[in-house]
Amino acid sequence: MIGLHRLCCYAMIASSAFSWPSRAHAEPPNPPDTAGAPSPAPLASVLQGKAKNDYEAGRLLADSGDFAGALLKFQSAYLEADDPRLLWNAAACERNLHHYAKAIVLVRRFLESNPSRITPEAAASARAFLEAAEPLTAPLRVESNPPNAQVYLDEERLGAPELMSEVRIDLGTHKIVVEAPGFARYTQTLTVTSSSQVHVRAILKPDAVVMPPLPGPPLTDLPAPSSPASALPRWLWVAGGCVVLAGVAAGSYFVFKPSAVAEPVPGSIATYRF
Repeated sequence: MIGLHRLCCYAMIASSAFSWPSRAHAEPPNPPDTAGAPSPAPLASVLQGKAKNDYEAGRLLADSGDFAGALLKFQSAYLEADDPRLLWNAAACERNLHHYAKAIVLVRRFLESNPSRITPEAAASARAFLEAAEPLTAPLRVESNPPNAQVYLDEERLGAPELMSEVRIDLGTHKIVVEAPGFARYTQTLTVTSSSQVHVRAILKPDAVVMPPLPGPPLTDLPAPSSPASALPRWLWVAGGCVVLAGVAAGSYFVFKPSAVAEPVPGSIATYRF
C-alpha cells in the first residue's frame, strides 16, 4: 500500500511539472515532442481573462497547501478555457486530498481530450498514474428494483444505477443512498478494504399509501337519549307544576300570616296610644 501511494505521488509530480512550476521560477518552454512538432505553449501564456486569474489563484493556493481551494479554481478555469491540462492540475489536487477515485476520473478525461495539447511524456505519466491509483480504489456496482432510481455516494449524486459502469470508490467507509419517487429511501454504510468489486443490491419498498375515507351521508347531531321521566306527556308536567306552585303559595301564606293582635288588658300601658 505504501509503495503504491508513493508511486502515485511520483507520477503526479513528474507529469504536473509542465503546468505547475515553482513560484520562484518562470515556467520553462516545453521541449518538442518525439515527432519533432513543437509542444503546446505553457498554460500561463495561453490563458486569458478569468481563466488565467483562476489558474494563477489555483497555483498560489496549491503552493500554500490549500488543495480544496485550488481544485475549485482549476475547475473554474477549465470551464472558461477548456484546456485539458487544467484537468490534470485538478486531478493533482484530488490526489493530494486522497480522493483517488475522483482523480482517476479527471485523468481519464485528460487522456481522452484534445491530444494536440498533451505531450507524449504527459500522456505516459497519466497512464502510469492510472495504473498505480486503481488498486487504491474499487469498482462500484449498484442494482435497484425501481427503474428510475438515483444513487448517492457520500451525499454526492452518481446518477442511475444502469449508467454507473465505470464508477470507482475509494478504500474506506462510505454511505450509499438510493432514492426513487414513490419508494422509501434505501441507505447502507459499507467499508471498502480491497480493490475487489463492491456490489450493492438496493431493494426499495413502496411508500405506504393512505386511503381516503369512503363517501357517505353527512353526520348530524344525534338527539340526546331520553330518560323514563322525559317520556311523560307535556300536559302532565304542566299540571304537576301548577299543583306544586299552588302548594308553595298556600304554605307561604300560613308561614308569613301575621299573628292576631291580643286585646289590651284594661289598665295596662298598651291601652294608651300616642
